[in-house]
Order: sequence, then structure tokens, then C-alpha cells
Amino acid sequence: TTHLEYSHTKIRAAQVESLREIHRLAHARVQRPPLEGGVAPFWPQPVTASAILCGDFNMPPHDPSKARLEEPFGDGTPPFVDLWQKAHPGTAHPPSFCLFDQTYGPAHCCDFVVATREWLGEHGLSAEMHTAPLVESPGDWPGLWYDVHHLPERIDLLVIDGPPAW
Repeated sequence: TTHLEYSHTKIRAAQVESLREIHRLAHARVQRPPLEGGVAPFWPQPVTASAILCGDFNMPPHDPSKARLEEPFGDGTPPFVDLWQKAHPGTAHPPSFCLFDQTYGPAHCCDFVVATREWLGEHGLSAEMHTAPLVESPGDWPGLWYDVHHLPERIDLLVIDGPPAW
């Protein structure tokens, strides 16, 4: 799970660079696994160059730091892919921020799931992405809530940004 800086674009950009470097180093480690029977006091552990990041990135889809996160590495490190765009090519990300309170701007997306292209395949997985729009809440709950009636019965991974403020 990822939660990047909200208030400072320079800090958020540095965090993106750190995520890229951690991922690059993990890929490099896979390319040069530890020698069997080495002198380390522990057994070598399996590692993967694949990764998945999800959470509140605190930036809109057009932010330069998001583009930087998804840039190719140039050294064979698998790049991150925006899974919403992969599942819904050409469709704008649904809003996930400022849904109820537009003090900080109009409703827009700040929450993403990115992964390396290989991640899903390596794990024998497929993915469907669904959104739950805000609607009048049922019962006595004040304000808005998520419309989940169209979601599948079984959900293996659920990412929620909320509930919305009132």
C-alpha cells in the first residue's frame, strides 16, 4: 500500500524516485541472485522483479510524477503499468478525491493501482476493476455513500478511499 505526500510536490516527486529505485534494485537483485552455499548467516530467499503498488498517490492522473513512475527504466527493469488504463484503455480514471467536498478542487482521481506487466501473469491472476459511485446513503447515514449493488459477490482485493466526509 502506498500513501504519497499531499502538500509538497517536491517531496512527492522524491518519493516516486525512491519507489522507482527500490523497484530497480529488486530487479537487479533478481538478475544476480546470491550464490548457493555463500557465507551469509541465512538461506537465500526467493525474490521477484515484479511488483504491485496501490493506494493514495495524492496526485491526479496527469501529474508529472505519475508519468515518471510509469516511465521505462532503460535497463531492463519492468516498468509500472496503470492497471485502470490497462483494463479501460482511453477511459478517464474515475474520481476518488474531492467527491463530497470541493474545497481543494473539483472531484478527480488520486488513487491508483500500478503493477509490472508480469505481475498478474506470474501469479496466475486476472483482474477486473470496478468503481462504486457515490449515491444518497441508505437509512439514517448522513450524506453520500458508495453504490455497491453492481459489484460482484466475490471480491479478492478491495481498495477503498473513504468514506467521504460530511
